[in-house]
Amino acid sequence: MAEDARVGGKIPSAAVEPLFSGRKRVRARYDFTGSTPLAGSFPYEQWLSITRSVLESRNDARLLAPAPAQGMVEVRRAIAGHLREHRGMLVSADQVVIGAGAQFLYSVIARLLGRDGSMALEDPGYGRLEKIYRFEGIKTVRVRIDEEGMIPRELERSGARMVHVMPSHQVPTGLVTSLQRRYDLLAWAVADERRYIVEDDYESEFVHEGRAVSPMRALEATERVIYVNTFSRTIAPGVRAGYLVLPPHLAVRFAAELGFHSNSVPNLEQLVLAEFIGSGEFARHVARMRRKYRATLEAALSTLDRMGLSSGVRGCQTGLHFTLDLPSDLARTVRETHRERGCAVRFLDSYWSRGTQGSSTLVIGYAGMSADEVSEALGALLAPGLRSREGL
Repeated sequence: MAEDARVGGKIPSAAVEPLFSGRKRVRARYDFTGSTPLAGSFPYEQWLSITRSVLESRNDARLLAPAPAQGMVEVRRAIAGHLREHRGMLVSADQVVIGAGAQFLYSVIARLLGRDGSMALEDPGYGRLEKIYRFEGIKTVRVRIDEEGMIPRELERSGARMVHVMPSHQVPTGLVTSLQRRYDLLAWAVADERRYIVEDDYESEFVHEGRAVSPMRALEATERVIYVNTFSRTIAPGVRAGYLVLPPHLAVRFAAELGFHSNSVPNLEQLVLAEFIGSGEFARHVARMRRKYRATLEAALSTLDRMGLSSGVRGCQTGLHFTLDLPSDLARTVRETHRERGCAVRFLDSYWSRGTQGSSTLVIGYAGMSADEVSEALGALLAPGLRSREGL
């Protein structure tokens, strides 16, 4: 690593990823895309201790035998217990399916729900979802969101049979879907027995202001909601494990139609994860990470306030990113100079289906930065444009 990428003799966590795309691949010094994990955040000591304990058990039946397609019962029970205690969801281990990350689980959902009918996706929204569902043979349709969430009348007009939403912290806006809008979506699902809601509870563990809104899976009694979450944010992206919570009738269908599959997560990782959750270490780890991310968010907001830009912040109450509305001239400077300043960024227009160009709204992901690093990173990204404005 070049010497100028160091801060105080230490290589900052944001200095390692991602690579800029284009003809010349240059390593970004500051990652505002949110794809870089925070350095030093993985619970090495606890993970090592539990791994050693599991290996020392020398239980061949648990460690070496093929795992059920749904996943090992130990980790499914641990997840069901965690959801009951922390998300208010009364589910059984039989409803939980373990898989190697969100993208794998989206494919499982597609196979369970079938190709009859289309999947509604939020607009603006997470573009990779569209690619995954289309690859699985499901038609997709984008439905606009407003300040409360997906707009019910537009969802109805779309003719979709399924809908995939991120109500706890929407990508990219950071919006938290209102309680009333959650009930509106549930009412949409109840109106036709073929309809389903995929509730993607991405980043729901990181609530910085107020109390978390109950997940739709905890509100509904209609068996129309499929709940999905992963450990990519709470533990690390490299822990390729996530889970679905299926309505009972879909759990039965999974066993009948997909039960021949081998589970995609290694037994050892499942058993370590089960103990990590069941022992309370997971909840303690999440609490530690919440404090760190809160400190980073406060540093970012303080920096933007000093720059006179805090009025443009949206969607920072939960999750690990927010949006920042910029004056048009400053946004233009950021677009033109962010690469030479070593910053990887995304503008809101890259998430719209209609290919809008020229957005003045940045999506600020801070998951890979400490409180000290985020202030320096924002300075590197925005200071050139601010100086230009001052010189006018």
